[in-house]
Formats: sequence, structure tokens, C-alpha cells
Amino acid sequence: MRTDRQATTRAFAAELLAPERGLRDRLAGRSGSIDSETVDELADEFRVSSLVIAHQIANHGLGRVET
Repeated sequence: MRTDRQATTRAFAAELLAPERGLRDRLAGRSGSIDSETVDELADEFRVSSLVIAHQIANHGLGRVET
């Protein structure tokens, strides 16, 4: 149960910090892959770690992050 609760808490925090809708809007028109520079720019804009952005992109199926 603790693991499920932690996962839910992390997902809530990620959504609060970098909302899927905001990322979707900013990534509109891009095809499949998203480069690390774009991820870094989004991280700066949302003031979060690039890892948060990369996870949100992957978790919401917004594209494939290239490293």
C-alpha cells in the first residue's frame, strides 16, 4: 500500500509542477521524438527538473524523448 500511495503522490506532484495539458500545448505539431534541448527549455519554463518533463512526456504519451 505504501508504494501505491507514493506513486500517487509523485504523479500528483508531477502534474502540479508540469501539467500534461501545458506540455501538450507546447509540443503541438511536433512529430514523435523530442530532443533534449526542447526538454531542457520546457524544464526552464516550468522551473522543474528535465527529468520531470521527460517523465511527464513519456507517461502521457506526448512523444519519445531522445537522449
